[in-house]
Amino acid sequence: MKLSEIEELYNQVPYCKEWNRVKIKEITKGFSNEFKYLIENIDSENNIIEKVFIRISSIKLKEEKIEEFKRTKLLNSITDDFNMTRAIEMGVFEKNNNSEGYVWILTNWIEGTDFRDDLPKLPLKKQYELGLDAGRLLKLFHSLEIKDTSNIYNRDNIERKLRIIQDFENTKDIRFENDELIIKFIKENLDTVYKLDCQKLVLKHGDYHVGNMVLTDTNQFAVIDFNRSCYGFALDEFQRIQNFDIECSVHFSIGQIDGYFGNKSSEILNNHSFWYSFKTFVAMSLISGVHWARTFDQSIVDGMIYRAQEALSHFNNFKDDIPSWYLEFKQQQQQKEATEDIENSKFNEESILSQKKQLESI
Repeated sequence: MKLSEIEELYNQVPYCKEWNRVKIKEITKGFSNEFKYLIENIDSENNIIEKVFIRISSIKLKEEKIEEFKRTKLLNSITDDFNMTRAIEMGVFEKNNNSEGYVWILTNWIEGTDFRDDLPKLPLKKQYELGLDAGRLLKLFHSLEIKDTSNIYNRDNIERKLRIIQDFENTKDIRFENDELIIKFIKENLDTVYKLDCQKLVLKHGDYHVGNMVLTDTNQFAVIDFNRSCYGFALDEFQRIQNFDIECSVHFSIGQIDGYFGNKSSEILNNHSFWYSFKTFVAMSLISGVHWARTFDQSIVDGMIYRAQEALSHFNNFKDDIPSWYLEFKQQQQQKEATEDIENSKFNEESILSQKKQLESI
């Protein structure tokens, strides 16, 4: 879609109907096939009154976009305490020349900077605190539990994932060192992990990671891009921590897990079903990620292979359940707390002895 087309068609958006002057800017960032534009409402003195964001897709995707809009509104309804993309309205652009029309979704525009660029610049404590908030928000999203799991766990779903693995194995130019260890683990565990009692079916954001977050001017995070929202298992949402978040900030990644589970370190470390699920979903995402990347240029493939090799290291060739970046952090944290307890104990003993001597001298 040309910029001139959106300039003609935006008047069909009811929300913008009364806007006299607008400025429209195309947004090219991201992997989606949608047309994306920032629309600014400008007054007579060129002051910006309001900004909105519009995503435009082929009319052939109308039914899918209707469901996406509903899912986004549902996730928006859970809380007002966090900054996020919020759906405003949707509709269809009609064209008069009998050519194909478009379906559009209008949302708010969130001011901020690229989370991946600026998160690492913040103090480590702040990175961890933002992770805690991200985990708490994800927990709220997952509070919309769905009772019917029949469409999520079935043999067709498992077989589809196994076909991806088979296709990966047959595509020689994307194979990498020790990938057979990941494949072996998936084949041995994928069916089992889907049947665990802990697999709660929820409405997911679907692409919850640092690449879909914005750092606001108050150094808070905001979640954007709900276009991949879907129904699925809650614990499957965590695999992007390993794939994308840790390379940006380990402290944020750890905070996200801690925040989701109420920041109870000992309980999290002993939550074997979570770590088993986490490792299995990570393993599947590594293979499917490299498989997906082959449709782009080699740099995308190389990036996904690098992440897979990092995961092999973090999970000790998939022999360990808890990744080293989380376990080592918690061990250091526990050691620090133990040292502080000893120091506090020594201080208290010295204080008591000092008080005792003072009393004896009276």
